[in-house]
Amino acid sequence: MKEKITPLLLGQKGFQERITLLTAAQNEAIAISFWESEEDADAYNHVVYLDVLRTLSKIVEWMPTLENFEILDATPGQFLGAISSQLAGGIAIAQSLIVLDIGIRS
Repeated sequence: MKEKITPLLLGQKGFQERITLLTAAQNEAIAISFWESEEDADAYNHVVYLDVLRTLSKIVEWMPTLENFEILDATPGQFLGAISSQLAGGIAIAQSLIVLDIGIRS
């Protein structure tokens, strides 16, 4: 999946980073992407996100939910350092894609 979805994200204006979390049972996932602005995240939602849904529809039982969040805080460590520095500049948009019941569709 990442071979198909990552290039879609990398080509989007304002895309910064993404992290994907998978449960130990590998049946639930959360992908969090970081954007320069809410406008950039919304532009992605209206165009490219449909391609992401088509890709995911081959492996998930339920359609994922998508939410925008304002980032309130991040520790200044190595992992979140770039996000922490963006907060100082007022750039603080995160988008969460929640996928439940991952499995091969029949």
